[in-house]
This record gives sequence, structure tokens and C-alpha cells, in this order.
Amino acid sequence: MLKWTLLLLPLVGAGLAFRGQRRFYVTQYLFFIRFQILEALALAAFPLVAPRAAPEMLANLFVVEPIGMVVATMVGTLCAWSIVYTARLTWRSTPFRAGLPFRRVGSEDANEHAPRPSAREQGEREFADARWSPERWGWLLASLLLVLPLFVQLIRESDAGVGALTVAGLGGVLLAALIRQLSLRRSDRPARMLRWLGAHLERLPLLGRLIHVVAAAYRDAPAAHAETYRSLHERAFLFGATAGATYVGIGLTSLGIGTDWVPALVYVLAWFLVVVWILGFLAFQFDKTRIPGVPLAAAGVLIWQGLIPSHYEYRVLEQPLPDVDATEALHARQHASGSMVLFAAHGGGIKASLWTAQVAQGLESEIPGFSDRVGLVSGVSGGAVGATYYVDAFEPGAIDSVRLAGVRDAAATSSLAATTWGLVYLDFLRLAVGSGLNPRDRGWALERRWAEHLQSGERTLGEWTEGVRAGWRPVMIYNVTLQETGSRLLLAPVRVSPDLRGTRRDLFQYLPGRDLRVVTAARLSATFPWVSPQSRPALGADTLIPRLHSADGGYFDNSGVLSALEVAGRWLATDTARGVTRVALVEAQASGARVAVEQATADRGDLVNALIGPIRTLYNVRTTSQLARRESDAGLVARLWQDAYGVELCRFVFALTEGLPLSWHLTAQERRRIEAHWPASADTLAPTDTSTARVRAENRAQIEALRSYLTGEPCPASDTTGDGGG
Repeated sequence: MLKWTLLLLPLVGAGLAFRGQRRFYVTQYLFFIRFQILEALALAAFPLVAPRAAPEMLANLFVVEPIGMVVATMVGTLCAWSIVYTARLTWRSTPFRAGLPFRRVGSEDANEHAPRPSAREQGEREFADARWSPERWGWLLASLLLVLPLFVQLIRESDAGVGALTVAGLGGVLLAALIRQLSLRRSDRPARMLRWLGAHLERLPLLGRLIHVVAAAYRDAPAAHAETYRSLHERAFLFGATAGATYVGIGLTSLGIGTDWVPALVYVLAWFLVVVWILGFLAFQFDKTRIPGVPLAAAGVLIWQGLIPSHYEYRVLEQPLPDVDATEALHARQHASGSMVLFAAHGGGIKASLWTAQVAQGLESEIPGFSDRVGLVSGVSGGAVGATYYVDAFEPGAIDSVRLAGVRDAAATSSLAATTWGLVYLDFLRLAVGSGLNPRDRGWALERRWAEHLQSGERTLGEWTEGVRAGWRPVMIYNVTLQETGSRLLLAPVRVSPDLRGTRRDLFQYLPGRDLRVVTAARLSATFPWVSPQSRPALGADTLIPRLHSADGGYFDNSGVLSALEVAGRWLATDTARGVTRVALVEAQASGARVAVEQATADRGDLVNALIGPIRTLYNVRTTSQLARRESDAGLVARLWQDAYGVELCRFVFALTEGLPLSWHLTAQERRRIEAHWPASADTLAPTDTSTARVRAENRAQIEALRSYLTGEPCPASDTTGDGGG
């Protein structure tokens, strides 16, 4: 229904415009307010289309608490009123600026015997008569048609009560009305201040000339209407300044971290509010001269970006990592029982982060001493974030039970607001200053948010090396993909021997003599497309080190299994691993091919599918091909280890099948749905459907199989080379 409505609305609008063209200059006037029309459509359609077009990425953008509802509706209402006000001002100015009245002179309903006014006289009459402008119905249209979809979508998607959200939304509208009234009130004092400021600024050489050129566009009205015309534009300037102050004020509430009461949507709306005024200003300035102002401004930005450095960069610490080899570290973690656990944390956004923490914490509860057997953790994308909190909980002697209890809460903490803040403020400012803000960008803001839940946000991989060398902390590998080569980059606190074919590098080879913060390594592994920027290391211009861009580790292998098997296999080939007889490969699988098959639906063969079909196929093949390769590699490695080293490899896959958001925000209900897949939740959380119940039973079977395996029982035949519970 929504799709057909969106298709029919432009056709209906075109029909009405064509019908009115006989008596009025409809299409000409619509052209002058084209940006306002597009902005109105975007504001009204975005809340309706976005959650349906990209539910995994954008659905949770509209989840707010009551205080967030107040701010969101306030800024949304200001956006709507700004659109209508700039449209109204442009409409009323067109008779003077373009010499074109809205009503055709001598139209068919005019009195044949009355003298026909000139175009200029008709324009002056329309300017004096407000019924020819959208003034009377503009504010009502903005509040009802433009803000209503946003209002409804916020209530529909949020967990808070409908009553509380409705009251909060109405409060936001009233607050916006108060701001509008203060900025547009009829008062001579603000006007006199503007005129005084403009008169003094015009005395400056370059700035004065620019102000003179800009001000010339607002001197089109004849003397009889000059005062009214100037007053309208002075009030518009004050309204625009208020919009800019709102944008800056909201941005200052976060300072790069993000707050719990300002949702990500508010930052998007604040940015949109500024864009409305920027586009309105450019169109008003250039339309009179028939110069396309917006394309000209866009070209100017592109040229400027080409003249100044504008690479995204991440901070590198000028200090060497302690030179410890992975084989030495794994030997130090060797368990007296002769068994070792390799933990692979699959990618998948915040759901993978929470599921990784759930599996790690749950296995420690179900199998006491489980964490003591974990020798290596290989994390990818969102799974690497959850694994970071898990590895950070290790302390000399034993894992910190208090910190382990908080791992799930840390892994489920929303960072969507911090990322959005970095996008609409830091990255928006980069259009003007380029790399001058480095390393401050949306990736930096994401790191700041994650660092809040670590023992020390400044902790580096080198600081982890001492615990790894001593044997009380497992080896942590962050899987990253290099954009320019497509090869893997393994960020770890130890030396990982690089592949002689050049398909794998470690930190010692990639950035010799340098170190990284733990949260930076996690962010590079979790460089989700467009959510985080693909960044390069911040090195001096005279360095000989290739500054390649880091992309999400899931491009190459979204499971982390390949890196875990390679590093462990190199250790097993040494004499230090002679006491190991069995290895358990534990996988926290937040997504996979089975999920895609169960949730796949057959789309109709329409034009959109024909256009995006190849891209969609390419994306889906990545998942299924990685699964096939993982199954094959695990089987081959299991046979190799058994034949060459006498070591048994057994896989245990703990699956999550819910198609939950990939963005960095989870609602309370979505978190419960994820945790419901863990067997320990059976007493408090009923299955949401038969699929969840089945997967939870499979995960219970995997726990029992892992418990038996670690106590000396043989590996179940189906798990040696199969997919376990996944």
C-alpha cells in the first residue's frame, strides 16, 4: 500500500499542476521551491520508508525514550516549519525577483472590460495580499503532514508507553512553537542589531564585498513594499540563526561520546535542519541569475576536497610492541588437562557483540574453569567488540567474576548515537577542514563510547602482551581486511607469522615499532560499511610504510575461524605443544547461511530487483561461500592435526538465528530475544517461536557435548567436521 501511495502521489501532483497551469504559473513557482518540496517529501517519507527499506540498519533509529521523544519532535517540528517558512518566503519574493506573478495576467476568469495590470503590478498586489502565499495554511501543513509520520513512527517503534510518548511528543511540538515564536516575533531590536552588525562588517575589505553581493539579492522589492520585504528576510535570518544554534547546541551535548537521552535520530534531524536553511539560501541567491547554486556549491566542495588532504586516519602509538610470538603465548596458556579452547567470535553488528558475550559468560557459568582453557580468541566485526570486553575481564590468577558479570551489559550498550554524532558533526565539518580534524571522526566517536566499559579506555595491545606472555590472558586476534589488497590484517598483542603469499599480515609487519589501543583495533575490525569510515594509520608524510585503509574483517572471513586454526596450527607444529591432545573450537555464530535460507523470501521480478539483483547476489554469496570454505577447512584441519600431531579437533557452534539489527543499538525486547537463545534463559524467557526453541535446544546439546569433551570424552562424530549446533 505504501509503495503504491508513493508512486501515485507524484502523478496526482503532476496532474493538478498541469490543470492549474492554464490560470497560474504553477510549474514556474514549483521550480523556485523545488528544494523545499524535496525536503518536505524526505521529512514525511523517511520515517515510513527507512524501517522497511533497511530494517536491520535503520529500524532502531526511531527507538526513543520519552525525553528523546521531546527533543526529536521539537527538532522535527523546527525542520517542518523551516521548510514551509523558506518556501513561503521564496514564493512571496518571486514576483519581484523573477518579474513573474503567480496568477497569469489576463487569465480566462478575469473581467474582460477591466484594464489588465502589468506583470509588475500584479506581482505587487500578490505580495500585499497574503492569500497568494502559503502563509495561511503553511504552518498547519507542516505540523500535520510533515511531522505526523515522524510522530507516529516514533510511537510505533519505541518500547515506552504510548501515553508517555504522546505527551512527550506534544511537549516537543510546544517547545518548537516557543522557539519559533521567539525567533520570529515582531520586534525592532533584533532588526536594528542586524543592521548595525551588517553596516560594520561591510567596512571590512573582503568580507564587506561578500556581504554587499549577498545583500543585493534582498533588494528587489519596490519602495512601497521595501520595509515589509526587508522585515521578512530579517526574521528569516533570525530563524535560520536559531536553527544553527539548535544544531550546535545539540552537538555540544555529546562531545564525541554520545548521551543516553539524545537519540541518534535527533542528530540526523539537527543536521537536516541546517541543510534546509543552507539549500534555501543557495537557491535564493542563485536562482535569480539562473546559475545552479547547489551543483556549483557541490562542485566547489569536491574541488576543495581535492586540494586539501581528506583521508580518514586512526591514531597510532609510537611505541614498539613487546616481541612475543604466538607460539610462546599459547604454550603459556596450556592447560594441565591437555585440552585447549579456541574461541571464534563471528561478525554481525551489535547482535554479534552481545551474543559473543552471552556465549562466553554462559559457558563460564555452565562449565566452571572454561575460561582457563581458552588459549586464543579470534574476533571479527561486532563479535570482536564483545570479545574485547571478555578478554579485558581476565586478571592474574583467574578471570574477574565481577567484570565477567558485566560483559553482557557492556557488549549490548548502544553506540549508535555516538556514531551518528560523529557523522553529522565531525564528518560534516570535515567537508571544510579535511584531515585537520584527524583522528576525530565517527570512528573515533565510536571508540570513545566503547572505551567507557573497559578497565582502561587507553589500554593498548602492548599492555595486554604482558598478561599473554605470563599465561593468564588469552591471545586476542582482531581480524581486519585491507581495502587496497583484499588481504587480512591480524591485529594481536603477539607476533603472528605472516603468510609467505602475502595474504596475511600482522601488526609487527604492518606497523613495525608501533602500537594500537585495544578499542582502535576493535573498531578497525568492526568497520561496518558506511557506519564507520575505512581509515588508514596516522603516520608522517615521510614514512615509507604503506598507509593502507582498513575495512571490516568480515569481508574476508566473517567467522574468525580461519585465523584461529592457522595460528593454533603453527603452534601445534612446535615442540612446545606436545602436551596438547585435544582442541575445542567454540564458535559464537550470530549469523550465517542457515539464517539467510530460513528468512529468505522470493521477491517479484520487478525493475528494482533487476537492477540490484547482481549486487544482492554478490553480497549473499559472500556469506554462503565463507560457510562452505569454513566447513571444508575445518574438516581438512581436523584430519591434518589428527594425522600429523595426534591432536583431536572438535567444533562446537552456538547459533543465533534471529534476524536482528546490525546497527549499534538494541531495544530491551531485542536483547531479550537474543538472550532467549541461550539455554539458561529457559526458566525466565519462553521461546518466541519454534525456531528459537529448536536453536536453544541445540545450544543446550552443544553445552553438554563441550562439557563431556573437555573432561575426556570423545568428540561427537557429527561435530568433528560438521557444523555442530549451527
